[in-house]
Amino acid sequence: MKLKGVSLSIQTIIIIVISVLVLAVIVLFFTGTFNPAAEGLTSEANLQKECNKWRRHFYSSDYFFSGNCSNLNSRFNNDATKAKEYCTGMKGAEPPSGATTPPPTSTHPSPGS
Repeated sequence: MKLKGVSLSIQTIIIIVISVLVLAVIVLFFTGTFNPAAEGLTSEANLQKECNKWRRHFYSSDYFFSGNCSNLNSRFNNDATKAKEYCTGMKGAEPPSGATTPPPTSTHPSPGS
């Protein structure tokens, strides 16, 4: 049996397949279904929120292991030391002034002396 008709070359088929894949990725990207950068930003924001809450509890290991820091626990494999290093490495993540140490004293003379 001899087939007659128009045949597509392999190059044409490959170009069509690639075009459909590119179109699908573009549609998924603009609909928000496929956005890898947003997921990374969301998880980083959640880690920072947990660091701030943990800081208010003075980096208590009881607070860390009580389920309040689930994102930090999973990110650092339940290693409170590494999680604390991460949290204190963030700008402004130090414990509040006077929480664990007395506030610094001024080296400037007072105006009346």
